[in-house]
Amino acid sequence: MKAKYLDTLKEYNEKFGAARVREIEDKFRTLEEEIMSENESVLTWLPPRKKDETIGTLLQKTYQDLINEMEEEMGK
Repeated sequence: MKAKYLDTLKEYNEKFGAARVREIEDKFRTLEEEIMSENESVLTWLPPRKKDETIGTLLQKTYQDLINEMEEEMGK
């Protein structure tokens, strides 16, 4: 999902420019921080490999929501 997000972000950049991409990236960072904060108690005791997998899983919906938002703006 992350790869699709990055591909969509690149296409979005070509169509709308860097300023709009920064807005999407800022939104992602904000949502990522919220997810990390909400799940901090679980993430702290996980081993590093499992922690990375869990974070990736938790971010799937965020990636998809932002992909959908960008694709909608691009008329897809």
